[in-house]
Amino acid sequence: MNKNISEYSRMEHGKAEAAAQKALNHLYIVLIIGILCYYIMPFLCGLYLGGNKDVFNYILLYINTVYSFGSCYIHAVKNGFKWYVPVAVGLFFVPSCMAFGYISVSLMGLVYAVLGMFGSFTGFLMYRRKTGKGYYQKKRERKAVRHGKKNKNVDKA
Repeated sequence: MNKNISEYSRMEHGKAEAAAQKALNHLYIVLIIGILCYYIMPFLCGLYLGGNKDVFNYILLYINTVYSFGSCYIHAVKNGFKWYVPVAVGLFFVPSCMAFGYISVSLMGLVYAVLGMFGSFTGFLMYRRKTGKGYYQKKRERKAVRHGKKNKNVDKA
């Protein structure tokens, strides 16, 4: 029963812990892309285009909205629905508003969080369909069991 630290480090972790670590790693990737969209792109546009407000509005209305929906969608397709991803995407925008002096635009963080929720819900539906945990998949399985059929046709969608 005496185990040293090296033996504990080689022990197998549970599937839930591995899935949580995988989801957290994907969240890091989402936030790194968020740094690009929220911080670096407006900075470079301000630096090279002389602070043109039209370019900032284009980034704000188009690129960031596509990022918030798309990143939450992709994260949910890979890892299932995690409530903290859209919240992190929305909150991650607010410091950039203060850094660039556009405090009045900080409410867009709430819009990005709501768009992220829609992306997460949509991605979660695809995740359930991909993993076979969807409503219609279970309905087909129950119907096959009720009629005494084999489950060979259940996997066909």
